[in-house]
Amino acid sequence: MYLKILNQIIFFSLITLIQIGFVGALPVWFSEFNLVLLILVFFLGFNKLKTALFWGAGMGIVYDLYSFAPSGAYTISMVITIFLAYFLMENFLTNRSLYSFLVLASFTFFCFEFFSYAIINISSLALNREFLFIFNKSFFLHKMYGLFLNLFLMSIFLYLFNFFSFRFKPVFLKKKKIIAAK
Repeated sequence: MYLKILNQIIFFSLITLIQIGFVGALPVWFSEFNLVLLILVFFLGFNKLKTALFWGAGMGIVYDLYSFAPSGAYTISMVITIFLAYFLMENFLTNRSLYSFLVLASFTFFCFEFFSYAIINISSLALNREFLFIFNKSFFLHKMYGLFLNLFLMSIFLYLFNFFSFRFKPVFLKKKKIIAAK
């Protein structure tokens, strides 16, 4: 059991470090991709809430260790995002289809960005510093690039997962042939 927990800690630390070190160094449009949220949506969609919260809190802690944001900003925003995405998934989304995962991916992207910037800005307001959230079109344009890139890669990863996994089978409705009597 301890080995399994240690393997999970190493794995989510590695995913978060790839997000911070590799994805963050990509060119402008690709650096907005959030690998951490993509993995969390998969864990939320295919596992229980407890597992997704464990991974989200772990990734948030590693994210907080390497960021200049106030301590706990990313952990709190990831945990809140997971709770809200779970509520959306359980109450409004019906199955594990591509559309459900795209809705979850866009919802988690907006929630995570909103809560992380809100926590960072509230703490900077408390410390009498200026806001990091600036109302200009380039900020929102970069976030839209990130959203579209997340949705595109979510659909590719979901199709790859369905191709290599035999857990899901396509269901087609069979039409009955009506033979007219002469």
